Amino acid sequence: MFAVNAANQRELMHPLGGSLPERETINGVTVRRFPPEGLATRAFRAWTDVPGGWRTSTLLFGEGVRLIRRRPGPLPMLRALLRADVDVVTSVNWVFAPGYAAHLAHRRKKFALVGVPIFHISRSWAESDVYPPMLAACDTVIANTKAEAEFVLARGARHVVLGGTGIVPEDFARPDGSAIRRRLGLGDSPVVRFIGRQDRLKGAITLLEVMRLVWSSVPDAKLLFAGQSAHRARDLDEQLEALPPADRARVALYDDFGDGEIADLSHACDMIVMPSVEEGFGIAYLEGWMSGRPVIGARISTTQCVIDEGVDGLLVEPFNVEELSRGILTLLGDRSLRERMGATGRAKTLANHTWEAVTDRWEAALRTASENCRLPISK
Repeated sequence: MFAVNAANQRELMHPLGGSLPERETINGVTVRRFPPEGLATRAFRAWTDVPGGWRTSTLLFGEGVRLIRRRPGPLPMLRALLRADVDVVTSVNWVFAPGYAAHLAHRRKKFALVGVPIFHISRSWAESDVYPPMLAACDTVIANTKAEAEFVLARGARHVVLGGTGIVPEDFARPDGSAIRRRLGLGDSPVVRFIGRQDRLKGAITLLEVMRLVWSSVPDAKLLFAGQSAHRARDLDEQLEALPPADRARVALYDDFGDGEIADLSHACDMIVMPSVEEGFGIAYLEGWMSGRPVIGARISTTQCVIDEGVDGLLVEPFNVEELSRGILTLLGDRSLRERMGATGRAKTLANHTWEAVTDRWEAALRTASENCRLPISK
């Protein structure tokens, strides 16, 4: 497995990356990590900055010039990928330019190429002209949702498999949010939880604005922001600092927690609210359902494929403060509705969105890609 040496977005954008081991074995998988940029990236960036450099580079790479220049970029791992003895290469998460390394290597070396772009199709970056050639070059594309599958088919993908994402049910066998409630001073208050990158596109800032309306009707409600501190936007920090003391006391931050606490975090709240327009799927919804909690997401095409509106959660228009506040107040005011939605979501997750089911679909896709390229994969 090749990856960028970075544990968070801050390290991802630093020239040297993070301090993770350059090579280690995790669950039997050898992981090699590469810096976000290296000498080749800096040389290419310098070349494309001189007169005529950009134009001549586009003759070879087209719109890919922008990805090669980017940090993190594809060049640090390209040489190792070209030398690797592989039959199938899976290129994951094309929002980051290292995914382009597999496309560059595929132009020089024979292997089956499987793309897992994780497009956030409501965002403009997914419409870039660089992606149709990458999609067309893939032997198989694995999409997270039906909406993403339709999106990639319309842009040149030849064979698309619906993979989705998942959870490990055993991780949610005995969730206990009481310790987190005590640690954060939440008491018996109703708790609205957000988990993930805390910025405007993820809906965190909208949610903070909404809670001011919620507090006028349910003054004891608490808002819990959980995630990596490195992923909290500065403007959210500024808005938190600007809150009146009484409102700031209603907001709890739980930063840099471990994966083992995710189930307890879901259990500690009454609902999961993530009105994000930056989603390829939204695994936080599955985590909430596994603890029997209802969820609220934004009414975008990918999230509409995950949340059944009115059945296991609610959908609201992006950035719509009034509609989101009504949804939160509806759930806060109806415990039986919360329990019914949470139970329905849990059943759906167990039926369709376990990692065991997802990996079965991935394995079938990889085998099909290999067979189409006449490359055997040992059982």
